[in-house]
Parts: sequence; C-alpha cells; structure tokens
Amino acid sequence: MKQRGFTLIEVLITLILLSMLVISGAMVFQYFQDNWQKTRIRFQTAMTDYAAWQLTNRVLTKTFPHMVISGQQYAFYFLGKEDGFTAVSHTSVQAPGSPAVYRLFKESLPDGSSQLVYEEAVIAETLLAEAGQQLPFSYRLVLFQGKQSINFEYFGWPSLTDREIGSDPLSSVQFEPRAWFTEYDGIKRRQHPLVVQINVEQFSWPVMVHDVSDNLLKTRADPEY
Repeated sequence: MKQRGFTLIEVLITLILLSMLVISGAMVFQYFQDNWQKTRIRFQTAMTDYAAWQLTNRVLTKTFPHMVISGQQYAFYFLGKEDGFTAVSHTSVQAPGSPAVYRLFKESLPDGSSQLVYEEAVIAETLLAEAGQQLPFSYRLVLFQGKQSINFEYFGWPSLTDREIGSDPLSSVQFEPRAWFTEYDGIKRRQHPLVVQINVEQFSWPVMVHDVSDNLLKTRADPEY
C-alpha cells in the first residue's frame, strides 16, 4: 500500500496554528509578567511607606506639651493647621532618645496629588524657650506619595479660660467644651491639643497627647504648686 504524505496546505495550516499558539502563549506570559511587576512595585511601595510610618510613629507617640514664653506669658509650642502641624517630642528619628521639634505636613505634587512629609530638628543641645525661636530642620522623610486627600484635625479645649471654667464643677459661667478644630495654635489658646488626627484618604492616624497642660501652667504661675 502506497503511503500518503502531508500536502502543502496541511503543513501551512499546521504552521499557522502553531504560530497562533506561540503568540497567545507569549501574550499571556507578557500579561502575567506586567502584572507581577506592578504587584511587586506596589508591594515595595507599601513596605517603604510602612517603614517610614514606623519611624515617625515612634516620634509622634512621644509628643508632649512643651512650654515656651510668648510675650509676657507662658504658652505651648504647637501650631496646627489643616495642612500640617509642628510639635515637640521626647525622641527623634535621627537620634532616638533625644528630643526634637518636628513638623508633619502635606506637600503638593506636579500631578495634582499630595505627599505626606516629615521634618525634624533635634534639640538635645538647644534650649527651646521662646515661641519664635529659629530651629535647624535638617532631616526630611517622605511618608506617603500620590495621595488625593491629606488633612489634619485637632481635639482639645478652645482656650485656657474655657478649660478653667469647664473644670470647675461649681462654676455657672458659660464655656465652650472640648471639640475638634481644623486649626490649633498653642500660643494663642494657651493649650495643647489632646488628640492630633492625620487623615490620609481612608486611613486615620490618631496621635494621643498626655494631658498635663493645666498642671504645667499652674506650676509656672505658682512655683510652690
């Protein structure tokens, strides 16, 4: 019996089918490779953000009310606005264990998004005594990039007077209670906020501050207190 071979048409069809399989396989491989690269970049970005958050969170959790002289009276070194704040901590990123003045703020990017920036000035060898004192902010760290929404809120007493009246159970004088504010000036209010909240899109980052403002003011007013 005579053996029949493949015709030219059959060979061409086979080659076309094999080519389609190879192209499809290459496209699938490229798709998975691209997605893997994107996933890897997102993972690396998340890990970088987390490491930066850990460094600064240690500083923020050690925030405390620091008293300075403003004019002829004592007040607190704290300035909070809707786009950032400046405060004092018992520790720092550059020199753990050394106090620092730090500022955390929103910075706009060219593409319309924002990033969260941390800057600090170590004050281990500097006496921070006056409100308008110039400090060397020599350290900068970017925490989160490409965010559409970053803002800050502050919870505390509206003023020293409101706190004094509100803390007196026998007083019948009207006063403003503790509340949330978009701005908090420790010099003007003569108070330090009790909570600072950082909102980064859907993520809320509360910073609790030990409430010793009243005792500090009384100690300065009366050395025997």
